[in-house]
Amino acid sequence: MNNLYVIKAGSSTLFSNSNFFSEVINISRAGGKVLVVCGGADAIQQEYMKQQTEIDYLQLAKGGEVRYCSARHMQLIVKAYNEYVAGKIKEAASQLDFSYYFQISGDHELVTGVVGKPLKVIEAGKKRIVRDSLYGTYHSVKKKVLHALIESYDVVFLSPPIWSSGLQQYINIDADMLAAHLAVEMSANHLRFVTSTRGILRDVNDQHSTIKDIYIDDDIPAHGRMKQKVRACKLALQQGVCDISINGPHSLYADATWFWRGTGVNEQMHLLNMMVNISSISGDESVLTRFIKNKVVDPDISSLIDPAGNLVLSKGDGPHTLLLLGHLDTVPGLWRSEANQDYVSGRGSVDAKGCMANFIAVIKEIIVPAHARLMVVGATEEEVSSSKGAYYVRDHYPADAVIIGEPSGIMHAVIGYYGLLKIAITARKDIKHTAARDGRTSIERVYDVVNDLRMIINDFDNNNISNIITITHNHYASYEESQLVINFRVSPEASDGYLERMTSLTGDDITIEVLRSTPGYKSSRSNPLYRSLSQAFSRVLPDNFLKPVVKKGTSDINTLATTWRNIPFIAYGPGDSVLDHTDQEINYTEDVLVSRKILKETINNWMSYYQGEENGVGE
Repeated sequence: MNNLYVIKAGSSTLFSNSNFFSEVINISRAGGKVLVVCGGADAIQQEYMKQQTEIDYLQLAKGGEVRYCSARHMQLIVKAYNEYVAGKIKEAASQLDFSYYFQISGDHELVTGVVGKPLKVIEAGKKRIVRDSLYGTYHSVKKKVLHALIESYDVVFLSPPIWSSGLQQYINIDADMLAAHLAVEMSANHLRFVTSTRGILRDVNDQHSTIKDIYIDDDIPAHGRMKQKVRACKLALQQGVCDISINGPHSLYADATWFWRGTGVNEQMHLLNMMVNISSISGDESVLTRFIKNKVVDPDISSLIDPAGNLVLSKGDGPHTLLLLGHLDTVPGLWRSEANQDYVSGRGSVDAKGCMANFIAVIKEIIVPAHARLMVVGATEEEVSSSKGAYYVRDHYPADAVIIGEPSGIMHAVIGYYGLLKIAITARKDIKHTAARDGRTSIERVYDVVNDLRMIINDFDNNNISNIITITHNHYASYEESQLVINFRVSPEASDGYLERMTSLTGDDITIEVLRSTPGYKSSRSNPLYRSLSQAFSRVLPDNFLKPVVKKGTSDINTLATTWRNIPFIAYGPGDSVLDHTDQEINYTEDVLVSRKILKETINNWMSYYQGEENGVGE
């Protein structure tokens, strides 16, 4: 399941009349999957008051206190969740028009646990053992059931307690720990703890003393209930793949304390590590976009999030614009990121957050002369066919030259990319017995067309590459139908006319649909941009030679080049592109920092071309 948010919210947040429910449903409507774990301290207190019952606390012999939970107390706790919490959710769903599912986690044994050991407590100054307090720890969840619920409803809400199979009884569990365990088990992308404070405060008496960033080895000044949240965050850091923050008051978008994986991370690699920690699978880039925007606070840099969801940073207002275009999204599939002094690893560390981190570092450092403008754009949906962010850039942010943030390795500059032609072939055939003399199926027919398409493209481009990526087959009452999707990687040297020839194969039983047609592109090495990079490379690495290459994949260059004429493009950035889209992505500190230095020199060189000169942009 991609783009899953596990959000823990206390009953004080649910009852706060804040925008919390609106924030949650907006995530769902944007394509995210949402599981909310509801705490119940306020709800439980209301039920206890209604029943004129005191909440009993036990003083632990080792220090601290816990709420005593006998069988009678458990009945009150369950009733509080089912009445007050469920009632508030129902009210919000009615007002905001969203579908939801709510249950106590232990109902139907959805979430099970192990009962805790007898408690050693202090009572009236004496030690005693309490054996009947119904508390426990997480054991398991019916993942397939919970997965189906999350897919079926806009939002799924769960509350403690969980179920003990041994006792055949509910047992209590801390809601923060429950959320952390479920985030781990469900491989959530994002884990949030929404509280009444502005994250973790350095000084509990100062609501503006939020600690912004915490690594697992840091000494964390947590107090009271915040200690349990910190414990839950550490569990998710050590066992999960999600990004993690404590947010508030009563909002996902107020102040936040973020928790990061990594030990002894190089100071200049902190931003890259944070970006890699934050999941941003295509279509779910908004968390990362907002995070970076909040991090880049500089009076000389304007920042915005545009209608395509792109992060746009700009410095200077001269007539000559250099665009640094990276992308924020990654392909699906997460694993736990790692970082230390020497490297950052994890999904996106190579493709292409290393490049984007360099762009951000450079725009902060560089002095933009009066005649120039430097733009950095972190585009959305580069890894999917929509290329939503790049199309918006193409149509709204004209530039004189473009550096694309894609991993080239520090020794190479990418001056061209193959194009991508994606075609869907649909064949429909009347149903006949397979023993019939002319009983060829629709599957065979689509493969015939694949062969014809490959023969056509070879006439126009000897260097093309093709791969069948999906095939489906369905039977209906009187006919059967197959659809096959094939990708053609088309070289920049392809001659014109292949698309018309290929689509002409459409007939009575065959439909050819072009899902994407992006041509290849190759830049000249005689323009100011390439010369700027070459000079910078020679200055930083004088004993080496910059090698220009053409890649067989595609990038946002292909999208921009469909309408931008005589504009030089280069892709340059740290990382081994062989690792793109694999579970082995790793970017080394030395490579990132060397490429960052070369990038900065390149930008200064390019801007100097226009210092008091009248050079044309397509030179």
